Amino acid sequence: MRVIISYKNFAANRNISHIGLGVAALNNSKCLNRAGIITDVWSTMDAADLTRQLKANTDVSHVVISAPWIPTVDLQKMTMEFPRIKFAMNCHSNVGFLQADANGVGLIGAAMEVQRGTANFHVAGNSRRFVDWASVTLEHRLPICRICISWRVRQITPGRYSTGVCSGSEPSGRPGH
Repeated sequence: MRVIISYKNFAANRNISHIGLGVAALNNSKCLNRAGIITDVWSTMDAADLTRQLKANTDVSHVVISAPWIPTVDLQKMTMEFPRIKFAMNCHSNVGFLQADANGVGLIGAAMEVQRGTANFHVAGNSRRFVDWASVTLEHRLPICRICISWRVRQITPGRYSTGVCSGSEPSGRPGH
């Protein structure tokens, strides 16, 4: 198993830094690596860049896309081009933050259509509140992407997630999440 956490490198083409995505990806990769799950972080320019990196790294089994930034048609192409890779688009933001990103909500809804039509792609959220909201608002149940949450990593063991990055439920344990 080799997990890639891919985040968009906004700074590369607009001098805008969304460093938080990179820091979160790095911290999650450290936790997963400590748990025995080989995890790398890729700063990615666009879907074509991610595709190039996947072609060059044939041992990748799982890709977590940090945030809804890849156009839906490109997500669909990747799932078809790499049918043995399990993809998850992790919606890391809360509802309030998404209000500032009009394109993000649209991409989440469109990505859910990709999820309905493929076996190797899932839209996920990293908090119970977000998942509950999105499941009701967008009329489609989302899984919690537990593998992406650092505070839960002590419960992850190599091989436990061999069928996918995301799990359909999260045990209670952390209030409000």
